Amino acid sequence: MIISIDVNGVLRDTIGKVEQIYQKFFIEDYVKEEGEEDFDYELILPATSLNLIDHFKFPNEEKLFEFLYMDFPMNIFGHAGSSENNTFHVLNDIYMDLRDNHELNIISHEIGKSKPATLFFLSNF
Repeated sequence: MIISIDVNGVLRDTIGKVEQIYQKFFIEDYVKEEGEEDFDYELILPATSLNLIDHFKFPNEEKLFEFLYMDFPMNIFGHAGSSENNTFHVLNDIYMDLRDNHELNIISHEIGKSKPATLFFLSNF
């Protein structure tokens, strides 16, 4: 049997880190750039879906992707905390119990700069 474990939301608290970075850079410390149109950045919590634009307001989806994958990928994907305090102890226990009879994979659907950031995240545990 092949058992796959996703990084986002299972091993890593990605949404929590997105919230933290968005709060800091778009709510608390936001400085409008010259020529930028007026837009009210807003958090709509709790994040009840993975459709992030419903919870983290941006002028358009392109700006959301810039935030995630160009401007702050290491902050978000590399420095996020684990989803629980004992996540990696549990993962190691699962691996030790199942490695002889099953194939275990860690999966993640990353693009651009979030790939090396995710590898950095995994290297810390």
